[in-house]
Amino acid sequence: MKKYFSLLIALVVLLGLVLAVIPVQAIITGYRITVSPAKVAPGGIFTIQIEAAAFTGQMFDVYLSTDGYAAGTNLIKKLAEGVKVVDVIVSVDTTDYVNITLMMPEDVEPGTGYYIKITDDGGSTWAVSDEMEVLDPANYYIDFLNGTDVSYVDTIDASFVFNITTAEEMADVPTLKLVVIKEMKLYWIKDYDIIDFATYFPYSEEFGLTYCTVWSSVGQFPLPNPEGKMLLLVNAVIDTEVYVIPGVIIVHPSIEVETAPSYVGDSFTLYLHNFPNETTDGEAINVTKIILTDAAGIVREVEPPANFVDHLGEVSLDGTVPPLQGGGIEDGIDVTVTLNVTDFLEVSIVTASFTIYPEIEEAWVADGNGEFTLEFGVDTEVPGDYVLLNGSGFLTTGETFKVKFYNVSAEEAFALSILDQDLRDDGYAAFLVQLPKYISEDCSYVLNVTGTTDTNFAESWESLMIIPEDTTYAKLFVNPVPTIEGIESEDVEVDKPLVIEGIGLGGYDIANVTAVREPTEITIWKFTAHGFEQVDVDVEKYAVDLGLHEVKTGYFYVETTMPHAPQGTYIIWANETAPADVRVEGISFEIVPTIVTVSPTEDLAPGDTITIVGYGFPENLDVQFIWDFMYPVYVTSDGVGDVSTTLTVPPLAGGLHTLSEPITGNIYTIIVKDAVHEAIMEKLDELATAISELAGTVSGVPASVEEKLGPIASAQEELAGKVSSLEGKVSALESTVGELSAKVDAVSASIGNVMTATVGSAVVVIIVLAIAVFVITRRKP
Repeated sequence: MKKYFSLLIALVVLLGLVLAVIPVQAIITGYRITVSPAKVAPGGIFTIQIEAAAFTGQMFDVYLSTDGYAAGTNLIKKLAEGVKVVDVIVSVDTTDYVNITLMMPEDVEPGTGYYIKITDDGGSTWAVSDEMEVLDPANYYIDFLNGTDVSYVDTIDASFVFNITTAEEMADVPTLKLVVIKEMKLYWIKDYDIIDFATYFPYSEEFGLTYCTVWSSVGQFPLPNPEGKMLLLVNAVIDTEVYVIPGVIIVHPSIEVETAPSYVGDSFTLYLHNFPNETTDGEAINVTKIILTDAAGIVREVEPPANFVDHLGEVSLDGTVPPLQGGGIEDGIDVTVTLNVTDFLEVSIVTASFTIYPEIEEAWVADGNGEFTLEFGVDTEVPGDYVLLNGSGFLTTGETFKVKFYNVSAEEAFALSILDQDLRDDGYAAFLVQLPKYISEDCSYVLNVTGTTDTNFAESWESLMIIPEDTTYAKLFVNPVPTIEGIESEDVEVDKPLVIEGIGLGGYDIANVTAVREPTEITIWKFTAHGFEQVDVDVEKYAVDLGLHEVKTGYFYVETTMPHAPQGTYIIWANETAPADVRVEGISFEIVPTIVTVSPTEDLAPGDTITIVGYGFPENLDVQFIWDFMYPVYVTSDGVGDVSTTLTVPPLAGGLHTLSEPITGNIYTIIVKDAVHEAIMEKLDELATAISELAGTVSGVPASVEEKLGPIASAQEELAGKVSSLEGKVSALESTVGELSAKVDAVSASIGNVMTATVGSAVVVIIVLAIAVFVITRRKP
């Protein structure tokens, strides 16, 4: 298999890796270099040739010069160096020639007067060519009308077009060649292939003497190099001379969608063109992943079948569209691939695309248990039915959806409320809606789902909705909670809101709705001598009247309050006492015991009462309320399961206590006051008040009297010191108080004033109270 290498001047062979050779000693005079062609535009290639007999050594260098003299030194560009004579010898008839191919540097100024020179390493003697001309790119050029980047898929419906222009008239239609460069050193093209342009690019042309327009398309061939670059050489004959005009074409591998899908789950076929079929090391190339980027920019991977890129650069791949977001956006799904060799391609791949439309894959109708088991369009729907739509391929990111009911029979449409939905980033979407609750006549209809984006649209298949004439399609729901998982029911509690919904009650104008508990056993928890145990309680049939409700086209909906009823499992009925073929049984629900009031629970004392109210207990049952999990108190529920009583707080110690009810499992914290603590605190409050009042009295004594109290104040300070040192010894404190009282009496007598005596007594009282407070506060509780 043919290998192609980079066109870029990227590989420079290090001279140090070459075996040492003897340099040319001299160029023998009399030999001249032949250049063909001699008129080349920058970037074009040409060949130089000289007889091997001109060399006396083994290695030479090549220069571009602006003089034609063997001794001249006007060297402007080195084109090759260290060329071994033996490596580039070709034989023509019986003569050996040195022959190499060179590229004209792109930075050489256009004009005549250029020459090729060959010399030894020292540059002592030179061989010179005939004159060359570097063509002016402004006068001799290739004009690529739709760019130089091209791919197979780009030219399926539109040609790759370019114009060839020359300053003079061409003798004939120019020939077109492609050069695939395999190895290049400086401007010496050491290894290359030249291929007819038509081999890779089928074309037609229009010739006009000084121009030639070419219409071409990309053929089937493997990418020649990782960069995709190919050198186009136009050889135009003008006055018998060949003019070389170069151009560069960049070929991109491309992906074609041969079989396009429309929906998630559809199969597709890709055809890859102009991919490389092997690496520079000869490793075969294959596709490892098909990469799909959906309309939301999320990447999905598809495993391809076993494959290898063939000798034409092609491979066919099949796959299945995975869950993704399409939304009907035209060419919204981008397609590319990854290869088994990473970082090999240096040119981009022209990706493909296709369109994925949203699709409603499933539609289900809720049955009498609220489960989505009835097939839409198969089992007839009635007004008020709940319908679940499941779809794929929707654009869900950033979209808001509507579901419309389209009456095919009447050719009218209106929006339905979306009761619940699930939008996933893989394009899956689920919508729950309720069909119109009232219709004037039977009708065919479809459901349309539309997102914010107009193309994000899907339509269900057609179905039939009828006004029911009997109860074949009847359903009764209690406290319905519509979800995409099913029509669930909220708990039913006494005195709480109750919603009853009837669907498909054909033949009814009025529905007599009851909730019935059949005779059964109810298991409850009870406190016994062995602790808490489960016991069974027998209950009889119990019916709850839920009222009469108007039915229209088989549908009714009522919001009420759940009447008081005892614990149990109840089944909702419409006309429960009617004949079996017309009465309607709905779903069941539970009434469970509930305690709504336990008050108060704080700041209680033995003998206080607590109000307790509860509903939904088994009727006529001794309900237990247990103090501290040890002392049960019994309260009997009434005929509808209500409990209402007042409990007296037993003689409990102050602190936290519990009051529990085993059927509900409720435990309440009751705070009982500490009576002793309360009494002490009350006395201390009274004492503090008395001290405050006495202090006020003392503050009103005249200043003259206060001076007389100096000794007493000193005595008080002395007493305070003694109290501090004798803390806890009450008997010593009492003795000290007696002594101080005697001193106070003596002082009072010497003053001889009744007021003074009164003040002295007050001071003594203050001291005594202070001591008492001190002693009390220092005692441990």
